[in-house]
Amino acid sequence: MLNCHLPLPRAATASVFGEMLLTRHLLSRESDPAVKVDLLCAKIEDIIATTFRQNVLTRFEERMHNERKNGLLTSSRLCTIWWEENEKLYGNTVEMIGPYAWGWSYISHFIHARFYCYSYTFAELLVLSLYQNYQREGKNFIPAYEAILASGGSRSPGDTVRHAGIDLEDPGFWQHGYDFLRNLIDELKELLGEGTCN
Repeated sequence: MLNCHLPLPRAATASVFGEMLLTRHLLSRESDPAVKVDLLCAKIEDIIATTFRQNVLTRFEERMHNERKNGLLTSSRLCTIWWEENEKLYGNTVEMIGPYAWGWSYISHFIHARFYCYSYTFAELLVLSLYQNYQREGKNFIPAYEAILASGGSRSPGDTVRHAGIDLEDPGFWQHGYDFLRNLIDELKELLGEGTCN
């Protein structure tokens, strides 16, 4: 009973994998290049936002908890931490406006489901690589994928996917996922009549 529910990273894995299947299904049936561009842009933006922005949220939360060990944090200190972590993402490319310092205050995950944002990042990166495996193996991939989901909370993430022949400590596995993202960008560039990524 205690282990029957999927931990957050794998719950997000199921939904993100489903989104990837749906996107590919829609792209395969679409004949209008403009709609294909819209679908690809939406999926690429979603992947980038999840792997980078959600990571910023996780780093904010990590800093917040580490500083909280030394005493209470004021709202202005939280605003400063939020600003500094977001600044690392945006650099000098995006000019953040003053009220954005309060951006942390509308994200309820920080209170109700600590480190929930990490699960989005983990799931997105995992799905990028799992989907590559699915494209390569076809129907033979399905039992391994179902086994990952069926394990519930009975194993660590590393042990769960190891059963499917995946090593989370292998940098090549994670690179495999970003290669998939590169392929999506190349597909978009081809539709737009541009060259592919190097």
